[in-house]
Amino acid sequence: MPNFMELLKESSMKHWSTTGPERLVKVVSPAGRKSLLEYDSVMGYVTQEKYLIGKTALQIENALGLRPFELRNMCYVYSMARLPERDEIEFKLNCAFPDGNVFDDTPRKIDGKTKPSLLNEAMTARKRYLNHQDLYGSANTPVSYTPIMNYYPPGSSQVLQWKLTAPVPLGSLISIVTNAIPLAKQYPVAGIV
Repeated sequence: MPNFMELLKESSMKHWSTTGPERLVKVVSPAGRKSLLEYDSVMGYVTQEKYLIGKTALQIENALGLRPFELRNMCYVYSMARLPERDEIEFKLNCAFPDGNVFDDTPRKIDGKTKPSLLNEAMTARKRYLNHQDLYGSANTPVSYTPIMNYYPPGSSQVLQWKLTAPVPLGSLISIVTNAIPLAKQYPVAGIV
């Protein structure tokens, strides 16, 4: 018999689509776009397009709970070439739970080890930011070309999130979003694919 989280995952997948507002999308910064295009596949966190329509880059950053300043002035929104299979994805509730965890001052157990609380991690990241340390993500894979605070705050409780645990082929670029140009609803145009 499936456990509760498996039932939630199954239910959350029922309304996915490869087109329109129900499709799964990957949002990346200009720096993150480089590796996305290099591997031609999507990994990590995804959401549905409907939660992002009408939002600017900064609003998307806040809704998804991305690192502060990660999207700064723009982002890219991509589709996937196909829907993920059940064994390629984990349901992580909504964006108010960074990596599916409660954002509070309670230390966490990960792989049997005690880790600092998410709140403690945020305060450490803020201090490092003010001291000009750890500003771009890792040296091998920067997440931003501009300084960021390297922690994940809670995002919107209205935005569902899933984590791809296996690569899914990259689809097409849906939109480039800036702080002046929000993500528009995509309408199909007759004769144009």
